[in-house]
Amino acid sequence: MRLGNQSWIIGTLCAAAALVVVLAQQNARLRETLHDQAPQPRVGDWVPSYSTTRSDGSPLTLGESTAPQLLYFFQPKCPHCIASEAAISRVAARLRDSPSVQFLGVSAAPDAELAAYQQGRSEPFPIAHLDTKKMFSLFRVSAVPTLLLVDREGTVRYSHAGEVVGEEGASQLLKAIDGALVVH
Repeated sequence: MRLGNQSWIIGTLCAAAALVVVLAQQNARLRETLHDQAPQPRVGDWVPSYSTTRSDGSPLTLGESTAPQLLYFFQPKCPHCIASEAAISRVAARLRDSPSVQFLGVSAAPDAELAAYQQGRSEPFPIAHLDTKKMFSLFRVSAVPTLLLVDREGTVRYSHAGEVVGEEGASQLLKAIDGALVVH
């Protein structure tokens, strides 16, 4: 092979490598943009009433209740949901006997996975089972964990997407819920 051909091949390979780097950077920016534009529930949005069952098989209607519902959308094996577990347990324990807010986990995980999740918890909470992850879209939930405070009429009064970590995260969440209930 002549030196001229080798230079051309090396130049072509360098240009291809540079193109791959540029495309990877553009792909990362596009993913961020799409994530930021993903539909998320907003305060004032309406959610439909949806009849389903709790993990124990008893009937339940999401988005329609005698008391506001704090809906915790999660998946048992999601790393962000696992990181939020301690704070969510504190919130669920605080709201367990509250007549003013009903705390419900909402998951599309298989029944066996939900049962194992509940057995491993010191403070289990009721979990509404959705048939598929696509059902999350009824509530405009595109990522977990997501918390929605829904009033009796099905209007979102508070929305939080992402991790809730530690005692401070639990306290901030409870304070925001209290504020949303007082305002509306």
